[in-house]
Amino acid sequence: MIKDQEALRVLIAIGHPAHQSTIVPAQKSLAYYQDEQHHFFVPKKALSKIVTIL
Repeated sequence: MIKDQEALRVLIAIGHPAHQSTIVPAQKSLAYYQDEQHHFFVPKKALSKIVTIL
């Protein structure tokens, strides 16, 4: 338990994933989804869509 005068600054989780994940290009939604085999798909926006170079 963390005391009132202490603060948690870093947390490290050690282990292996329970499922497989794949990054896919974002379409309309950024919500994660999975197929029938519980394979997760993680939509990500393209860098050119979120960064503007002046």
